[in-house]
Amino acid sequence: MIDARLAAFIEGPVMIILSVADRMNRPTIARAVGARFDAQAGSISILVSRRQWPSLAEAVAPDALVAATFCRAQDYTTYQIKGRVLRLDEPGAAEHDLAARYVGITSQTLGGLGVGQDLIDQWVSADDIIRLDFAPATVFVQTPGPDAGQALGALR
Repeated sequence: MIDARLAAFIEGPVMIILSVADRMNRPTIARAVGARFDAQAGSISILVSRRQWPSLAEAVAPDALVAATFCRAQDYTTYQIKGRVLRLDEPGAAEHDLAARYVGITSQTLGGLGVGQDLIDQWVSADDIIRLDFAPATVFVQTPGPDAGQALGALR
């Protein structure tokens, strides 16, 4: 389902929006600060600032449904991956490094597109991050155009 090309995309300089439902089935979202695909396990790890997005941090739990949207800001190439949360964990040193690099690259990319640093700081933070791992079940193309909304394997 996640091939090398898509794995490189989600691990690259993309904006990441994560959504889960809380216990009352209300949607909650967060902007993530990095993702990594584990080909051996077939899972995706996503990092989120608990301080910046407390509602999502409180709502997410193992077996919860999750939707992660990955968008490259330069051309709006976008994929959404849906699945179930496998586990929540505290990040290790490698994840802290990934989050710091992600915030730096995202700040540079968005700044280059004219977005002010004050707005960028509201969107991404590597402070107090948590890691959630999820098992992808479906992948959708969400790039604006005729294929938007179609499952990746169902494209014409």
